[in-house]
Amino acid sequence: MAEFEVMRERVMRCFEAGALATGPFDSRAAASTDMGNVSLAIPSIHPGIGIDSLPAVNHQPEFAAPSADRALRDGAVALAWTAIDCATDEAVRTRLLTTP
Repeated sequence: MAEFEVMRERVMRCFEAGALATGPFDSRAAASTDMGNVSLAIPSIHPGIGIDSLPAVNHQPEFAAPSADRALRDGAVALAWTAIDCATDEAVRTRLLTTP
């Protein structure tokens, strides 16, 4: 967790630097899931995928823009390749199987 926190701080500084060039940055803005609890038990990824639907937001018909289908496919392919890497890459597999 200590290594994660160091990396998190570095990533946040990168976001803040980019935000300074493009507008305000609120590090408190985030969605909430149970993924943090899961990632404490097993190695996990929890990517976010943009669908370019603004100004529509979830639960609005316009949210299902054509770009949403593309984002869904892209996310599914990324997840599939992650599973393939976990199953076929010996270094990744060993790390996953030996992580407490």
